[in-house]
Amino acid sequence: MGFWKVTRAPSALVLILAFFAAANALIVIFADSSCHQIDGACARQHDIYASPTARSLLEDGRLGDPTNPDAPWTYRQWPPISGLVMAVALLTNGGQDLYPLVALQVLMLLAMGFLVRGVLSGHSKGLGDVGLAMVIFNPNALAGAHLPANETLCALLLTTSFVLLYRYGLRRTAGLAAACAAVLALSLLVRPTGQFLIPPMPLIFVLAATTGGGATQWRAGLRHGVVALGVTLAVLAPWLAFQVNAGVGPRIAGPSAEQLHMAFNLSYLTAEMPGEGNGPWRQGFQAEQLTELQRTHPDWDALNVVQQDFLRLDHARSYLLSFPFDARTFGIAFAKSTIRFFVSGGEGEIHSLFGMEGNPAANPAAFWSIKVTAIGYALILRVLGLLGLWMLFVRRDWLLLLTCTGMIVYFWLTSLALGKPRFRLMVEPELMILAAFGVVAVLSLLARPRPSLLALSTGPR
Repeated sequence: MGFWKVTRAPSALVLILAFFAAANALIVIFADSSCHQIDGACARQHDIYASPTARSLLEDGRLGDPTNPDAPWTYRQWPPISGLVMAVALLTNGGQDLYPLVALQVLMLLAMGFLVRGVLSGHSKGLGDVGLAMVIFNPNALAGAHLPANETLCALLLTTSFVLLYRYGLRRTAGLAAACAAVLALSLLVRPTGQFLIPPMPLIFVLAATTGGGATQWRAGLRHGVVALGVTLAVLAPWLAFQVNAGVGPRIAGPSAEQLHMAFNLSYLTAEMPGEGNGPWRQGFQAEQLTELQRTHPDWDALNVVQQDFLRLDHARSYLLSFPFDARTFGIAFAKSTIRFFVSGGEGEIHSLFGMEGNPAANPAAFWSIKVTAIGYALILRVLGLLGLWMLFVRRDWLLLLTCTGMIVYFWLTSLALGKPRFRLMVEPELMILAAFGVVAVLSLLARPRPSLLALSTGPR
């Protein structure tokens, strides 16, 4: 047709990627610059562990902790991979700013979207693009990708492990089981939240094998689960040996991180402010803890940081066992934690990203627009997710139903009283898969033939 050649309209995928690129460019332009500066106030608020590791690697070539100069150089409070990734990103521009890290995390978010697209594409035409859009335009995930926190990296590894587990259930090969376990182990070296999945790993693979291939596949699942358990321990072994050499034993995170986690949970269980995070109580607890430990250990100041942290951990455990349990307080705290985990839209992180956290008066229209949009997005997708659960049940897709709900329930319960939307990032892809099937359920309901008004008025004859 020569000059008048008709061009094809861009595909849905091209449009999605174009809007994604534009959205991220706008975020970079309008975000608070301190979120992207290594020593910026926003960056320091969202990154506690990665930057000390990155700086130690770049400046000293070792896994030290410049924030704790009195600690033995091998002592680490947190696993190392997020710091390693940050160090690599900083190398690309000489450590001038965090924009290379942000670019890398945006690509990680896109990769999560394509992993979800791959799972959904085999179920219904066009469903993969729906899932991709849900993942990458999620306000909670977009904000997380632009902040120097480790949730996006951990979420990518966990999503990869989830997809490999799902593929394992369909094919049941030792290679898929080993790959799934290796990636899960790497996620533990970013955030140790998934560590309680290690002991039941053989059972997890038995369930995946039997739901994907029938009850007769339980032997293969058990055999591959044992292989996966071995691979997990093998991947973790160098880090655990490093920790043993540092004097903290075979633990993924240091005792300081463990006792702080306990203190934060306890602060959400106070009768005065159940589920609200009682900061003054936590500060008072830590002050009383130090006073008590100095009283019972006269040589406290002569102890090194590792020894002091273990004593703090023992004290926190003893306090936890004697903590007055009140069913009403616990119920309120857990209910609020659940609401934050599933329904909060991550508006706090978004406000922080744009420099308006806790300050609605600075720009009321933008502040409340962000809040309403983020919560509305989360709420609508949770409703669609419930419909998606029903759709998977009707379809009897037990494998996808089990793997999705298993991941979601695990990370929901392990958040305890600390449920937050940034912790939901670990399972946003699974939630989006359920929401995508919810879209299928809605379209199926809308496509049902309805009786005409004439039939309704005349009734049967």
